[in-house]
Amino acid sequence: MPSNFPSTRIASSLDELNELGAAWKACGISIPFQCHDWLRTWWVHFKQTGQELYVLVSGEGSSESISIMPFYRQYSAARGYVLRFLGSGVVCSDYMSVIGRDRHDPEAIDALANHLLMINTEDGSANQRWDVIELEGVVKDDPNIVRFTEFLSNAGCPVDRQLGPSCWKVSLPESWDTFVQAHSKNRRKRLRRLDKQYFQSGRATLQIAGDDREFANAMSSFERLHQKRRISLGEAGRFSSSQFANFIKDVSQQFWLSGKLELACLTIDGQVAAIEYNLLSSDTVYSYQGGLDPDFLDASAGHLLTMSSIRHSISQGRRCYDLLRGDESYKLHWGPEPLPTETIRISANGGMAQIRHNAWLAARHLKQVASRELSFFGTRSGVGAEA
Repeated sequence: MPSNFPSTRIASSLDELNELGAAWKACGISIPFQCHDWLRTWWVHFKQTGQELYVLVSGEGSSESISIMPFYRQYSAARGYVLRFLGSGVVCSDYMSVIGRDRHDPEAIDALANHLLMINTEDGSANQRWDVIELEGVVKDDPNIVRFTEFLSNAGCPVDRQLGPSCWKVSLPESWDTFVQAHSKNRRKRLRRLDKQYFQSGRATLQIAGDDREFANAMSSFERLHQKRRISLGEAGRFSSSQFANFIKDVSQQFWLSGKLELACLTIDGQVAAIEYNLLSSDTVYSYQGGLDPDFLDASAGHLLTMSSIRHSISQGRRCYDLLRGDESYKLHWGPEPLPTETIRISANGGMAQIRHNAWLAARHLKQVASRELSFFGTRSGVGAEA
């Protein structure tokens, strides 16, 4: 392998992560989930005992392009040291990848991967070793992830891929009428009927939080309606977790002050019926979370909220409305383009890591066989019962 890679190191403390903030922000990151504020705040609120920051940084010199792989490390006896992206888990940070000034810098990506290989050699740092890298929900064919994975694979690291749910991106035209016209006849009729019945009649309005007082009120409504809807479905709701609630409170304040957060409230007959929590870039709205009052299900409140939010986004000159990861059927109504994701598991080459990898493959195979058998006998039992 070539040895003339850009200098690379691992930032392993919160102070080091904070110090990276200026260079990180200078990269001009547009995807909210890759932003320093988002990932740093996630670490502050979700860090658990036994987890360590493990942020790979390449090319910090003034004449080089900085590239960052924002990992943390966690140990378990069964799996060894596992590297995952900051922002993983219940927060669902989509579009995670290598972060840098250049969208695709092959040399910097190779440097990051090579540094990981060197750590696991005899001359490497024993307290930074790793056994598994888990890249959760990354976009399939992301060139940065492809390059990173291929470098490690070519060095002998076993790679496993599992297809996951898609992200769904709606392309926005220059006008709402053009957007409506692009849909089927039945779909156009429904959109126009809802517009006339609710918005043109004045029964429904979309209100965007515009000042600190409105922001505070909207955040309160968002949490209340999110919980009310999830509880009505027999679920706990995200805000039942103090970690999630504190994370959202903290990161929302930061994104609100920087103009990267939009809270869209739908009122029907004078009552807040639904609310959408949107993260913003210059040309894209990321529909991250929502809250819906179940009392307004018969009024199609969720549909009206997405409809009015898309129309507002078009009026603001944005070109994409991103419904993010998840294969929920309602997303198909809006004519989105699916971007498949995958979870990639990269095992270190040789030693105990290889033994653990083989054991993991065997356990997964047994689980898949058991699942198929249960499905088969369950189907047969169902047929017999009907007969």
